[in-house]
Amino acid sequence: MLRALTPAEAEALVEEAAETARAMGQRPYYLYRQKFMVGSLENVGYALPGKESLYNIQMMEERQTVIGLGGGATSKWYKPLGEGRGWQLKAPANPTDPRAYVERVEELARRKVAELRLLYGE
Repeated sequence: MLRALTPAEAEALVEEAAETARAMGQRPYYLYRQKFMVGSLENVGYALPGKESLYNIQMMEERQTVIGLGGGATSKWYKPLGEGRGWQLKAPANPTDPRAYVERVEELARRKVAELRLLYGE
């Protein structure tokens, strides 16, 4: 039977992974604190110098539009507001109830297309 890790076990595994990454020449390039993580640990991304993933950085910093499809999925609409003015992030979620999602799927798709057109044009 599977069991949850204790905080001490989780911390030991995270440290072992970090040591392995460093031994391979990788360096940390992002840190993401996750809610409800065993031991209140963080998610750290490692990469070889010069090989960092821009995608991962954008996702962790919430600076990327994401289109959520399917029941319970969340879209993230990222909109820069101009030089020195910051950005706006909207994160509407699809219904989690299967029946409600199916009943509204066409409306939800239309809204996503409309949001994309607002952000990126035709």
